[in-house]
Amino acid sequence: MAGVVKLCEDAFPFVISVVSGEITDADVDEMRHRYALLHQRKRRFFLAQEARQVSIPSAAMRRRLAELNSEFRELIRQHIIGIDIVVPSRVVSAAMTAVYWVSKEAAPTRFFPSAAAMAAHARQVCAAEQVMLPPAVDDVARVLDDAWRDGRRLIDVDLGSCRPVQAA
Repeated sequence: MAGVVKLCEDAFPFVISVVSGEITDADVDEMRHRYALLHQRKRRFFLAQEARQVSIPSAAMRRRLAELNSEFRELIRQHIIGIDIVVPSRVVSAAMTAVYWVSKEAAPTRFFPSAAAMAAHARQVCAAEQVMLPPAVDDVARVLDDAWRDGRRLIDVDLGSCRPVQAA
């Protein structure tokens, strides 16, 4: 399955990316462009990533993603309140938490086995920063968790007017 990334900014300051399949070089290039546009707002936001259906990236792709992270490191520190990533299980969540804890990310990063748990955490973190998230955050989480339970492709879930990152 080809990689697809969908980025939804409709509930800003809550931004969610949905990733499915194998991430390609074109996906990384487009993510770089879209993230640059987000940071140009010069406003703080919370970044959520739905990654329950993404393939494990190759070593070369992990390097590209690490380079992307390094490129945006200072902007991440300035603008991103927190990063929550939804992964397929509690085991993956625990393993990824350990990896990220050692790597000292530019923004606090947490892993969750459901979008509902991620949304609850995002609300808590944003409230502590006096940033209010719209009710749509809970709707997005519910729709993603329902689709996951039903075995549907998460990238195909209607999240409102969210646009795919890749050109059609």
